[in-house]
Amino acid sequence: MPEGEEFVSYLQRWIKSPTTSECPLAGQAAYGQALVIDGDRLTINASHFRTSHTPLHSQEDFINAYEAARRIADDISARTGAAVFPYSKFYIFFDQYTSIVNTSFALIGAALAIILTISSALLGSLRTGAVVTTTVIMIVADIVGTMSLAGVSLNAVSLVNLVICVGIGVEFCAHIARAFMFPDTAIMEKAQNKFRGRDARAWTALVNVGSSVVSGITITKFLGVAVLAFTRSKIFEIYYFRIWLALVVFASTHALVFLPVALSLFGGEGYIDPESDGGLEQDLAARRYLLPDDDYDSDDY
Repeated sequence: MPEGEEFVSYLQRWIKSPTTSECPLAGQAAYGQALVIDGDRLTINASHFRTSHTPLHSQEDFINAYEAARRIADDISARTGAAVFPYSKFYIFFDQYTSIVNTSFALIGAALAIILTISSALLGSLRTGAVVTTTVIMIVADIVGTMSLAGVSLNAVSLVNLVICVGIGVEFCAHIARAFMFPDTAIMEKAQNKFRGRDARAWTALVNVGSSVVSGITITKFLGVAVLAFTRSKIFEIYYFRIWLALVVFASTHALVFLPVALSLFGGEGYIDPESDGGLEQDLAARRYLLPDDDYDSDDY
């Protein structure tokens, strides 16, 4: 058996030999692009060999095949000490599924942490910021559940939409939370015979900005999303229309139904609305909102 320079010389000649009926064992067809030969150091810098999968039909089959290929490559690397990795055209797309769940939790969790920090700082209450963040978490959880029922898989496209949904979910909640923390004194006085404390401020927030949330956010976004129902593109119909329709439905109901109730139970202390049109007596009365809601007498307001 030739060795050293003689072996490399014969190997290079064999690699360049065409595979024909006269010489079916020549290496050009099968291995012409499979070896990187270093004639100076008499070594093979890199090489590849072909394998095959059983027939793959569903997305789950492709994901399992990719995971199996990586497992086999890691096992070969551990046994030989060589750096071995699998490659196929469909691996490029399905590589995302090996880490998509962890990436989703990391991105959405980071977005929620930012929401909690900024909303608590701007609203002046950690409790109210926590309520807003909890509402957004519920909105995202409902959208993920809808994705499962509507046949929308979790991938890079749907993950981008989920992160967008987190931001838009805050938009639905922020107006009511702000109106709760800074209640309009003129509207607040109308609630004095019906509600007390946080209940009054939650009612004031709904009366003050509830209609704006419905007409200015919910309806406009619903009309914009409804156009996507008539698209012929499957990617827009599946990954945008279905997700964003769920966003509009769940974000609006949570903001208008769940959030006011949660704020009335767990919201923070209120402040005087700097943009209130109330008079001096109303502003003096509104200073009571700076006190804890539990300090109010049932006959005050």
